[in-house]
Amino acid sequence: MADIHKNYNKTLKKLIDIISNELPDEPLMLTVRRKYMAAITTDRTLPLTETGRELFTFRDYIAEDKWDELIDKDWEKDISGDVDQKSIQHMIVLLRRIWGRYDPDEKKYVQKLIKTLLSEYTKSLMS
Repeated sequence: MADIHKNYNKTLKKLIDIISNELPDEPLMLTVRRKYMAAITTDRTLPLTETGRELFTFRDYIAEDKWDELIDKDWEKDISGDVDQKSIQHMIVLLRRIWGRYDPDEKKYVQKLIKTLLSEYTKSLMS
């Protein structure tokens, strides 16, 4: 189980870094990054348990490679509450702002990261 958490956290950090590098002054992303770092420091299992559950709700989009539909979904009407509870949705909303600038290889890399997150979370459910 420790490897699952390690892989999940490493992959989530890569996704956070990608979005943060593209949108360095975005307050919401700064909050997501800060909360991720606090979670890792407090309990390395928190990112998977908190964001994995949320990511799992999007599994059909991911499994069926409906990336544009996932990115373009009107998340704003679904997002309510603290950033802790909706970190993945917030990142998808921010990813929308940069998705159109990405070439196919960059999109594939982001897709791979998201699929890895889902895979690691699914493994944790079976452990």
